[in-house]
Amino acid sequence: MKSIRCYIEVCLVKDLIDDSGQIVPASQIIESTLLKEYETVEFTDEQYEYLLAAYRGGQLFTLDELREDFIAINKRLTLPRLDYINKLYKQHDLSAQLEKLKYRIYAFVTPILDDKYELMFRSDYEYKVKDDVVYRHYGDGKKSIVLCLNKNITYFASDAEIVEERAFHRCQYLKEVNLHKVEEIQEGAFCGCLSLSCIKLSDVLTEIGNDAFMGCHFLKEIMLPNSLEHIGEMAFCDTPLEYLSDKCYCVARWRR
Repeated sequence: MKSIRCYIEVCLVKDLIDDSGQIVPASQIIESTLLKEYETVEFTDEQYEYLLAAYRGGQLFTLDELREDFIAINKRLTLPRLDYINKLYKQHDLSAQLEKLKYRIYAFVTPILDDKYELMFRSDYEYKVKDDVVYRHYGDGKKSIVLCLNKNITYFASDAEIVEERAFHRCQYLKEVNLHKVEEIQEGAFCGCLSLSCIKLSDVLTEIGNDAFMGCHFLKEIMLPNSLEHIGEMAFCDTPLEYLSDKCYCVARWRR
């Protein structure tokens, strides 16, 4: 038997639709990540070899008894977490909004077969929903913005310390944002916010992730604090501030 850590991710996804109107198998667009957790699973030697062939060799699972084993393991890992997220959304009456936006909640399981790929995620949190925005509240008092469910939002202000990946993805009517305590803006957080023209950042912001403001066509100016240490690749691509996306455009240059 081998003990393998599995990474479980619960996401809001949209399915890709082909020209005939059919869902493209195994082709989901991830809109937001709602839960990231690990769980250790015991695998037999035979199952472990099967894992190596499937994940490292790039082979698809074959239709045999071992595949059924993995389907059962996947269900055991994902169903309680999917149930938790679904109850949360029903509790806050958000299911209808998700259906209207054509989102669905989906879970991914990835066995960690190499320590160098292992990432640690905090698990001391709980979800809360306020004004159609999903927040992650941590045990140390900090909070992050997970997802804005209202795609028609025009103004947003928050004292959250983190804006997570794709939190405001394609909020096309969002014009003004005030993040007076933000420390980190993650990848694609405001990607596709076509109308965004004004954003106020805190003086403790340290990182702007890849693609963070990509496609914000009306974002003509932004005050970057001295605390900023990193601007990700393509962070301001397809905006009037596109030069800030140049990886070689170091922090010292735009501070002058």
